[in-house]
Amino acid sequence: MNKKTIIGLVLSVLLVILGGGYLIAAYVGTQSIKEQVQQYLKENNLQENVKIKGYSYNPLTGKVSLDGISIRGFPQPGTVIDIDRFEITEYSLPEGFRVPIRFEAYAYGIDAFIDGKNFRYDFYQKMWYDTEKNVFNIEKVQIKNQKLEVEFSAVLEKFRPELLKIDPQEKQTEYIEYLTEIFPSEVVVSYTDRGFTEEIIKEVAQRQKARPEKLKEILISELKTYREKSQDAYMKKLVEGAVYILENGGGRITINIKATQEITVDRLVLAFMFMGSLPVSDIISVLDDYYKAEITYGRAI
Repeated sequence: MNKKTIIGLVLSVLLVILGGGYLIAAYVGTQSIKEQVQQYLKENNLQENVKIKGYSYNPLTGKVSLDGISIRGFPQPGTVIDIDRFEITEYSLPEGFRVPIRFEAYAYGIDAFIDGKNFRYDFYQKMWYDTEKNVFNIEKVQIKNQKLEVEFSAVLEKFRPELLKIDPQEKQTEYIEYLTEIFPSEVVVSYTDRGFTEEIIKEVAQRQKARPEKLKEILISELKTYREKSQDAYMKKLVEGAVYILENGGGRITINIKATQEITVDRLVLAFMFMGSLPVSDIISVLDDYYKAEITYGRAI
């Protein structure tokens, strides 16, 4: 038997062993995931509300997939949600934590029946907790389909690790106390329209037996009039973005809010309680003491 043949046999055996190990790990991992999910549903009395057709686990990448998820009557009666596939690509739950400190997941093909109308979209979420700096980063939360895309991100400072460890039901007072200490230092929200507004205008025009073009002209005119009358710079910019989307059949609006000085959640809540009856311009001026917002708009990327 020559050297090449021996090497070939060794490689073949290794491939069989590795392949077998992969299959065993995948099977064991899949069974473990299934048991954990079913246990969670049982503990929260959701076995009748949530049904899952398939489970899979990739031991090489650590990716967990749940296929054919059906949700009925949860979280509200009448809720009907179907999800083609839910994938968890990153998950870190150190000892002593109830909530993962790193989490990344995708949900593909979500069909949601809300208020008599069906919506189909995909969902993405990535967040992580810096245990040294006590900062919780919501890197991205995204909802999108062919017509629209909404993204949200935030940086939460002074975020105690206890918030990810204690049970809020058992230690409600402590949990709320820790929540009020959080300092939201940055929030970014963006809305991308790829024909969603156009679709809504067409539906409204059809019900009113009007021409979509005429309805759009009226909307643009009213928005421009409102902009001219408004005394608030932020509102003017938002209205400009809305007009841009209407005139171009789509576009993107981004709101970037950054703190200029520290303010915790309890002070924000208190401020909003007193600002409830104030006009928008006054509310913005009060928040201007703590935050600066930048609003931009342009074409959909």
